[in-house]
Amino acid sequence: MRSSREALWPVACLLAIACAVRLLLSLKVSPDLLIADQDEYLSGAQRLLNGQTLAIKNSWLFIRPPGYSTFIAGVWTLTGTRSLTAIKIAQALLDTATCGYLYRMAREMSSRRWAPLFALAAAALYPYLIYYTATIHAETLFAFLLVSGTYYFARGFRTRNLRDVALGSLVLSLGNLVRANFTVVLPFIGIWLVWRWWHNKRRLIAIAAAIAVPLFTVTLPWNYAVWRQGLGVVWVTDGGGINFYEGQNDLAARLYCEDPPLEERIKLIVGESPPPPEYALARQLAPKDQQKVYWHSGWNWFRSHLHLLPCLVPQKIYSYWRPYVHSEIYSRKMVLLSLVSVPILLLGSIGGWRAWRRGERELTMLALLQAIAGTLAVMFLSVPQIRYRVPVTDAALLAFFGEGMVALFGRKDHDFALSSSSSSQRE
Repeated sequence: MRSSREALWPVACLLAIACAVRLLLSLKVSPDLLIADQDEYLSGAQRLLNGQTLAIKNSWLFIRPPGYSTFIAGVWTLTGTRSLTAIKIAQALLDTATCGYLYRMAREMSSRRWAPLFALAAAALYPYLIYYTATIHAETLFAFLLVSGTYYFARGFRTRNLRDVALGSLVLSLGNLVRANFTVVLPFIGIWLVWRWWHNKRRLIAIAAAIAVPLFTVTLPWNYAVWRQGLGVVWVTDGGGINFYEGQNDLAARLYCEDPPLEERIKLIVGESPPPPEYALARQLAPKDQQKVYWHSGWNWFRSHLHLLPCLVPQKIYSYWRPYVHSEIYSRKMVLLSLVSVPILLLGSIGGWRAWRRGERELTMLALLQAIAGTLAVMFLSVPQIRYRVPVTDAALLAFFGEGMVALFGRKDHDFALSSSSSSQRE
């Protein structure tokens, strides 16, 4: 009994530190960057609480996923207030739970006693995770759903437990209503499953059903509500078309391949630059036809700007994966703190490689597929931002961080089971 308490107290202390740091930032510090997206999230929550519909076209004529506005409305309902502080406190608690899931990931993946604690400590003090809890953006909620869903998903694949696979699909589908990441990565997961389970087609069909049923159960009601309002057929969000539309790529080309003045550069980074002239054409069409114009214009832009791709694509990939934030937008303190992520991500990559070589293929493959899907998405569909990457890739690397730390600096130790049993025998 005592050995069990001795094993839990450092975990409890680290989780308490994680919660305290996030609450302190949320209550005392104002975020450096306020992107216009937060106004849409807050107005969506207001519409829900007023009994109005959530599915509307925004100023760019696309529909945002409903998850984060629903989360805000739930927090306001539970607290009886419509304050931003209540949202930040809820996000601080939610991100502490994310740290707990990262600890569970690391513990199930590694037999080293200190590796999960190193992973938990890195997650508790990771600057990006802490910072986003103090902003009115979907990153904290999305990170929690993505990390917990990936945990159950990987455990289900490893133990061949269909209930865990279905639970992981359910949680990841809820995350899809916050940001449509599962839609992007699902084809890659499908290819991996076919490659792995093609020899056992009955098992493959069972896994596919365990993924598909929760996914459609969660996402179809929203898509049906959008269709009922005459806004067209979408899959969670119809932002893909407008993001592929020449506005996004033209903005990125001006940002990365030209040298705009600082004021315009800031507007490009935070998405406040005006849309291109062709945008007026889409306004004249019915909502269900607007996405067709976006996709058509997007392809036309790529065909007519092939000469920019050697500059644009590498710059987008670099901007997505770079460890530091924009010094033009964030404070100097935040820029310095962002550099802390460099050794954490490097050690996480080393830990992931060691986990793969040791046979921990499920979690490492899911992390790799999410990294690939996220990179491909920003190459074509957006002006890349670090906040798109942090919940998807950085969280997985934090789970691997402890393994990398032990591999480079730690002594060989016993696994949890052996150390606990030996302590019990001594008592």
